Amino acid sequence: STQFSFCRTCIGFCGVEITSEEGEFKVAGDRSNPKNAGHICDAASTSLERAQSAQRIAQPLKREGGELVPVSWEEAIATI
Repeated sequence: STQFSFCRTCIGFCGVEITSEEGEFKVAGDRSNPKNAGHICDAASTSLERAQSAQRIAQPLKREGGELVPVSWEEAIATI
């Protein structure tokens, strides 16, 4: 399937085309968008790589004794 949106990586908000096929996603510039005419920057073209990175923080962390330990969302919200 194909969805059209805009990139939120920077203030450019370029038009993007997001396609998915058998669980694989791809991001490309939206050729029909008059702002960027199908061109996207390196930040936009690697956005899926960053979002799916194993190094991405996927849950709240709390510093305890100099180390970061996972906590529940409820605990994180209550702390702030």
